[in-house]
Amino acid sequence: MNALETLQHYFNYHAFQTGQRAVIDDLNEGHDVLLTLPTGAGKSICYQVPALMNDGLTLVVTPLLSLMEDQVRHLKAHGIKRVAALNSFNTTTERQHVLKNLKLLKILYISPELLQQDWILKRLKQLSVRFFVVDEAHCISQWGHEFRPDYMKLESVLQSLKHPTLLLVTATLTADVKRDIYQHFSSRQIKEHLHMIDRDNISFIVEKCSSNYEKDRYIVDCLSTYHVPTIIYFSSKKETERVSHYLKEHVPTHRIAYYHGDLENNERMLIQQQFLSGELDVICATSAFGMGVNKKDVRLVMHYHLPTQIESFVQEVGRAGRDHLHSVSISLVTEHDRLITERLIEGEMIEENVLLQLFRLLDQQTHLDLALFSDTHQLNEIHRRYLQNYLENHDIITDNKTINHHKLTDQFKDTWVRTVTERQQFKRKKLFELLLALSDDRCIRRSIYQPFQHDINKDRFGCCSVCGFRLAQFEPIQLQTSIENLTWEDKLNRRIRPYTEV
Repeated sequence: MNALETLQHYFNYHAFQTGQRAVIDDLNEGHDVLLTLPTGAGKSICYQVPALMNDGLTLVVTPLLSLMEDQVRHLKAHGIKRVAALNSFNTTTERQHVLKNLKLLKILYISPELLQQDWILKRLKQLSVRFFVVDEAHCISQWGHEFRPDYMKLESVLQSLKHPTLLLVTATLTADVKRDIYQHFSSRQIKEHLHMIDRDNISFIVEKCSSNYEKDRYIVDCLSTYHVPTIIYFSSKKETERVSHYLKEHVPTHRIAYYHGDLENNERMLIQQQFLSGELDVICATSAFGMGVNKKDVRLVMHYHLPTQIESFVQEVGRAGRDHLHSVSISLVTEHDRLITERLIEGEMIEENVLLQLFRLLDQQTHLDLALFSDTHQLNEIHRRYLQNYLENHDIITDNKTINHHKLTDQFKDTWVRTVTERQQFKRKKLFELLLALSDDRCIRRSIYQPFQHDINKDRFGCCSVCGFRLAQFEPIQLQTSIENLTWEDKLNRRIRPYTEV
């Protein structure tokens, strides 16, 4: 089957969307590709069709565990059974089953961290890997909004797998990120397929509020008018829960849940699936929700708190209106929000005093127990992996623990401290860009997408509140109120403890 026949046979689509066919043709011809498309514009089809057309395994590296599960479920629903995911959600039995059947797979989704494990690389080297897909490719760059140190090792993985055809995919590509990507894959001849990423069906509103109470009341009024699939983003887990409870009390017609990283895996997966299947109407969530979740009919994406940079804002807004119908982004801002976001930035990076403590330990010891150091200084897993990767990449430690003191020079220490300081300054600059884009009197859409493209698409339903768009112009199809309004906790209990009605 050719590309179009493959698309029709497996996915029941009768035509390719913008940009898809050209990428597929290049991949089939063995060309490495860098692709940008808007969030929800069908990037997955660009590697799934070639994977089904060619012999060998397609390896998809992604940091989004929810995307893995969603994509595997989606492909199997279309009758494509030779697909699996390897990640921390796997049970021992599931992982053993995947490894046992690796040779039978066409597509394998895997996290970048797991791909660094010798046992999985050894198994993959025994296979014929045809395509190597790097999803969320901006994670390669230290200037990307979700920098993941393990992405920096993907070039060596490619070499060990005998150089399969490479596809790099992202919805947010700035000049800095692009430069880092090309530097990392400097040995590859990469063809560019860079498309405009703004969506002409999304209208933007910025609502200035005097307090959180005013934000709460605005959301209540909005949801009372619009009963549509809605995601509300927060930077605080505490506020995520508080507002969720507040909305349940004041908008009883809507099925509402909260989602953040402190919930158990099975709780997060259940909430996600309920939202996807229409059993929940509104999700109050931190940025942990929505990564790779393909729900086509989200109509409202609201920001109770702003993220730390425009790239994250674009990703989160892009979860609305994937079916190309009119959808709205609403940002609720107060004068105090910047302080909250700046605290987030401080928590994302290693503090200078932690580095100085690490330097003292490295000077005094012959072996480094990084796990103990991380626990002592209350560092999260991202921080720990950042430290480990930086030390390994500069040959300060070998075999994960032995310290090479001759490499531990004053110049190395000064450079590392300066790197962290520059990263902090860069993060604050990115925050300022976002705040400026949402507080200026210029077109919001143009300000938001300016870092990624030279122009914007003509809006189809109304541009933004600066350009005259008002929420009253929004006329979506409303959801019907459910008769059974169980909470996600009730539904989780039902699944964990089945019961028989008398």
